[in-house]
Amino acid sequence: MCPMPLPCYNKTMKKFILYFCLFLILLSLFAAGALVFVHHATDPSRRLPGNYQAQIDYTRNIVDKGNQYLQDAFLGDQVSVEDYLDPICIDLHLTFSKEGTYLLEVDASSYARAEETAYAALKQALYELIRLRQEAAGKSARSDEEIQSVLEELLGMPADEYLQTYGPSLLPSYEELEAAYAGSGTYEATRDLLILEGGKTRHILTDASTLVLTDPAGEEDPMVWYVDPQP
Repeated sequence: MCPMPLPCYNKTMKKFILYFCLFLILLSLFAAGALVFVHHATDPSRRLPGNYQAQIDYTRNIVDKGNQYLQDAFLGDQVSVEDYLDPICIDLHLTFSKEGTYLLEVDASSYARAEETAYAALKQALYELIRLRQEAAGKSARSDEEIQSVLEELLGMPADEYLQTYGPSLLPSYEELEAAYAGSGTYEATRDLLILEGGKTRHILTDASTLVLTDPAGEEDPMVWYVDPQP
């Protein structure tokens, strides 16, 4: 029997062991890279920089205050401001820069639109109640233009102006909203925690289209922000 060619066998084994070790090293590097990628991809703080928009819904507040005003004026409750009102929201804009600063603003134009729409709905409800009073008194109902003319002569100014000047405060003032929401400064973001200048903290939950900031103490409702492609 021929003896086994040990030198050749040893060379083959050495190559196999070398290739196997290289394979294990490459596999380890791939696994480490995958873990880093997953960590970065799932880290909400890494997706934080950008522009966001949120909305504060004041519809219920406007309806309640408008209806209370009409009832206090002894005009009745047969009509609701809600009948003339679509949902009214005020926009907030939030920007996180890559340099570690943030800016939160109340949209002045959306506030102006909300205020104008709110008092227009109150005016329409007022007109309808006046018509109902006329019909109850056996008089023919007047048009909006006729009612407006009579009220302007009686009040000394257009009904819109009168309601905004002497009527109920259907919305907080713009200055009050700014004091409650607006702000700027620096921020720090860890994996799931946002720390704003001054110490306010929020938990972060984000995806490609939304950013949810929640109060760790649970004292405030979560705020949902939507990515704003055109700040």
